[in-house]
Parts: sequence; C-alpha cells; structure tokens
Amino acid sequence: MIDLSVVIPAFNEERYLGACLRALDQQTLSRRRFEVIVVDNGSTDGTLEIVEGWPGVRCLAEPCRDPYLARNRGIEAARGSIIAFTDADCAAAPDWLERIEGAFRREAVDIAVGRLAYPGSASVWLRRYADYYDTKTRWTFESRGRECMYGHGGNMAVRAALFHALGPFPAMPCVGDTEILHRALAELEAPVLRYLDDAVVTHLEVERFADLLPKLVRYGRYADAVQRSTGYRTLSLRERIGVMVRCARVHRYGVVDTLGLVGALGLGVWSFERGRLGRGSP
Repeated sequence: MIDLSVVIPAFNEERYLGACLRALDQQTLSRRRFEVIVVDNGSTDGTLEIVEGWPGVRCLAEPCRDPYLARNRGIEAARGSIIAFTDADCAAAPDWLERIEGAFRREAVDIAVGRLAYPGSASVWLRRYADYYDTKTRWTFESRGRECMYGHGGNMAVRAALFHALGPFPAMPCVGDTEILHRALAELEAPVLRYLDDAVVTHLEVERFADLLPKLVRYGRYADAVQRSTGYRTLSLRERIGVMVRCARVHRYGVVDTLGLVGALGLGVWSFERGRLGRGSP
C-alpha cells in the first residue's frame, strides 16, 4: 500500500541528485509504503540518465520549465494520500518520511513544513542563519497570526485531497508553496498546519552564506506577488529582531555568535528587500 508519494522536480541536477535518491533509499519507513517520482524539467546534463537508471524511481517529464509545474505533473501521477516534496539538491534525514507520516496520522495534518538544514561544512554565518530560520519558522507557526506562515518546497508535505479541493500550484519560479498554504487558509475550514522541526532535509547546494543570498533575492521578488494575491505578509523589522533575540537566547549564544547572527540577519534582510524592490538578480 502506497501511503506517501515523494515528488522531486529536477533541472540539471546531476551533481546532487544521486545523494538525494540515496537518502530516500535509506528511509526508516518501509519502502513498500512510499513511492519516489522525479519530474525532469528539461535537463540538458546527465539528470535524466541518473533517474532512469535508479531502481524503484518513477521518471516523468514536464517540458515547461517551472518547478511548480513540474511538481503539479508529479501530483497528477502520485498514488499516495500524502505528497511529500523535496528538491533534487537536498538529502532527507533517514527518519524524514516516518516523521511526516506520524504527524499526518496523529494530528490529521493538512500541510506540514519541515526543517531545512545545511551541510556540516557550512560556514559559521550560514549556521547562524539556519538557527534563526528554524526559530522564525517555529515562532511563525506556533505563536503568530497565520498571515505570516510560509512554506518551502524543499521540505514540505501536503495531503493529496487538498490539491483536489484547491487545485494545483500556480506557475511560479519560487514561493508557490507559500501561495498554496495561504490559499488553504482562505478557502478551507480550519486547516491543520504544522511545523515539524524533527523532519529534517539538508540543502546540499548551500555551503556558504553567499550561496544563499541570491535565493533570498528571488524569494523577496516573488513573495511580494504572493502578498498581493493572498493574506500573506512578511515579518516586520521589529518582529525579525524579536525572533533574532529569541534565537540567541534559545541557542545560548555568546557575544561572537550573537554578532554573527546579527550580521547574517542584516545581509539576509538586505537581500530579501532587494528582491522586493526589483533589484538584484531574479
């Protein structure tokens, strides 16, 4: 019986895709209970050859180059009642699917967002930012109004029935996961949304804080579009500072770590706002 379908969009990901698929082969959840679907999004490197040669992986194609359209193609073919999303440059912890399945079973969850981590070789600034992001996500889901909630397609799970009720992801280079989360809040009666800090996926591609900054520019650019079309809003500067203080307290930072956190947060906010203002690389 297939309980979960893992959907992975892939575009020119031959460098990391093998590690992504190996991590799914090593899941503690029985392999009989989940399927893996990789949707090639027009790759021109060896991505397709890796997928086609990997045992037990379904390979689909979405010619229109957009990661959310690729996810929609996977959703259409999925057989599981829960659809888990990750990216081809990510590696899930061995208990990732077991954690997701347990939360959906215990709490009747509709959408779950898991924790993003970075490789052990990640820079100090990136590690500080990861601590902040985890603290912010937890605080947003547990303590704030729902208008601040967000998703990330690299580690997220959605009950399949929700897509039947709401329709697919919009065509969007990024933050479509936040859009559908807020569509669920607007159109469904009391959807159950959870942050699963114990369902961890490592973003292999990002090892330095500089690797993350262009992504934050992109998030800022498209987050503004989601904010205009839904009830979503980003945290204010005051709220971000409050989360930063909470992060430093929770992780027992000393002076050096706190200064690193302040620097990482400042650069992150600067990059995000550049995106919102239409500056920087798309």
